[in-house]
Amino acid sequence: MNTAIHRSSGGIVHRYNQEEHVSEILLLHRKRTKDNPKESWHLPKGTQEPDEKETETALREIREETGYLVTIERKIGYLASTYVKDGQTVSKQTCYFACKPEKEITDEVQEHDEREWVPLPEAVKLLHRFSVHEEENRILTQWHRLFFNDV
Repeated sequence: MNTAIHRSSGGIVHRYNQEEHVSEILLLHRKRTKDNPKESWHLPKGTQEPDEKETETALREIREETGYLVTIERKIGYLASTYVKDGQTVSKQTCYFACKPEKEITDEVQEHDEREWVPLPEAVKLLHRFSVHEEENRILTQWHRLFFNDV
């Protein structure tokens, strides 16, 4: 059986909530449907086009999925996963960037049921509990260690 390679890029879009004194992460939600058999919470990301750089994919996908224009602060790292689609094994590698929201250009969410700013501790729990392929709670924890230098 052949293995297909799938490359994606996305980001951890974060802000500091002054009123609540907590970092918030922008998460996306998908309900369980016939075509989507598992409810999920996840970070914005998507397929890298053949002529795109990882940063270009991340900026495009975050804009398309969240309605926000963002600034990339730095690369965080990669998550690898494997899944089967239409009888073929797919090896997926997703590159993640730390991103700051600059401007909301639309509040309409196209590919998801909702987008929500979630406090960091809750975001880690949701990403752990409702992951599909990647364990995005791991990249969120890595981001937190990089930015806040704690374990």
